[in-house]
Order: sequence, then C-alpha cells, then structure tokens
Amino acid sequence: MRWDAFVSYSRDDLTLVSQIAADLEDRGLAVWSDMGQIRGGSDLVGRISEGLRESRYFIPFLSTSYLDSRYCAAELSAAIAIDIEKGLTIVPVRVDDSESPALLASKHWCDFRNSYLAGWEQLCDALGVAVLFTEFRVSQENAQIRVMPQRRWASFDFERRFEVTGKLAGTRELVIFSNQPPQGLRLDMGEAEVRSPTGFFEVHSRYPEPLAPGVSYKQRIYYELHGVYGDDSDFWFYTIPSSYSQCNVSVLLPGTAQAFSVTLERDSVHAPLADVQVDSTPEGHRYSITLRPEHRHYRLARFEWTY
Repeated sequence: MRWDAFVSYSRDDLTLVSQIAADLEDRGLAVWSDMGQIRGGSDLVGRISEGLRESRYFIPFLSTSYLDSRYCAAELSAAIAIDIEKGLTIVPVRVDDSESPALLASKHWCDFRNSYLAGWEQLCDALGVAVLFTEFRVSQENAQIRVMPQRRWASFDFERRFEVTGKLAGTRELVIFSNQPPQGLRLDMGEAEVRSPTGFFEVHSRYPEPLAPGVSYKQRIYYELHGVYGDDSDFWFYTIPSSYSQCNVSVLLPGTAQAFSVTLERDSVHAPLADVQVDSTPEGHRYSITLRPEHRHYRLARFEWTY
C-alpha cells in the first residue's frame, strides 16, 4: 500500500485534522489528505479514488459539518464499498456530538470531543502505533528524489538524524516508526533493532538499565531510507518535519529543466521559495533547497518542473 491512512474531513474541522495528520506523519505514517494530494487542474475524483484504494486505513472525522457535506458523504460511501470489497479498515473519529451513521456503529471509535490525549491514545491503538510521550526532533535531514530518464518512476533517498529528548521514568526502550525499511542504523547509546509486526517499520532502541525518574536524556538516532517513488507526474511533495534544525532537499533531473519552482504550503497558504541552488552533476542537474527552522510552520514543500 502506498498510504497508511486516508483522512476524510470537513473544512470546518481543518485545525484538528491538520494537527492529527501532522502527529501521525511524525510517527512515520504516510497520510493521504487533499491538503497535500489535490492541486488545481487535478482529476479530483481519480485522485481520491486512488488514495482510498492505496490506503490501509480510512479515518473519517465525524461532525455535523461532515455529515451535512455531500462530498464527505461520497468519500464515506466509497470507503465503505472498498471495505466490503477488499477490507479497507475504517477508523472513525468523533469530533462533536452529532449522530453517528448506523453503518459505523460496529467500528472502533476514537473520541476527541473532550481530550486530545484520550482520542490520540485510542487512535494510536486502532492503528497499531505506539503512544510516545518523548519529543522527537529531526536535527538534520538530507532528502533527494532522482527522476529516471524514462520519467515513469523515480528513486528516493533520505538520510535522517533524530534527537530524542524527554523524561520517562523506567523507560528501557524508545521506538520510531517508518513506512520504509531503515538502513545504516546508528545510535549514540544502547542497542537498536528494526521490527515490522504490522506493516510499519519500528526502530527500537533499548537500554541496559531503565532510565532514572525525572532525569532528562538525549538520544541521537541515524538511519537512511531508499526506495521507489511511483508517480509519473512532474512534481513531488516533500513532507516537512514539525521540528528540525536543518533539512536539505533536492531533485535530481536527468536533463535541464525549462522551469523549476518550489512552493511551501500549509492549508490554503502557499509561499514560493526563491532560493533554489542548481548544480551540474554527471547524472544530470540537481535542484536543491535548504529548509531552516523558520520554515517549519509549513507542512509541505512542493517541487514542480517542466522539460
């Protein structure tokens, strides 16, 4: 599956949905939402249908506004049909006191009405994701997507350095989630192991003794991701970490682009990024940007090019 979770929501609930989607992405899940996957001129129905069929979980954010929307109702109906056909797991989220659809009565509900933490624990349990109370901060990330000459697929490479800080009495193990198999794993202290019990890849770092109560600690974890990006479009979305020191992101094209642009996006805000560095390499031309902490309130960097 290309996506771990498809989020379906009303625009009236965008603030809550954006926070939950960001928290899921910070746990290493690939989240489909129209915030990042739909652009002007796109085949709206086709993109939504593809997202539903390529997702493990469908998360509808049930509210009065959601139930009054014919577009949301269409997404929910399509998800139920796919669930019947091939087993798409539906995990409904309760946003307000609106009446629940009868077809979802038997589903595992996550209640965010009174407590974000309580709802988050229920959602993590439904998705098989560990609830982490430590702070994960990307100290540095180097990401590159390499477009192949035939332009029907591309490869990607990520190099990630995490700094993990927190105060957890009795902790003997920390876990970071990834939707791709980590490689070249290294850490400052303890031992590391990669597991994949539910389809997600879990990076477990273990310590010989439990951490002492009230003691602050810092752990640096390094790993790489390599894989194939299966999209024949001339654009790419890079998900910006919610907390980081520096991110270096580049697109390697087999030739010279007639036009190349980078736009930082969050919800309806779009900010062009003018500082794009171009380097000539034996494999083609590399177009690079450096994201700094002042850019972290954006969620996506959109790279777009034409030959």
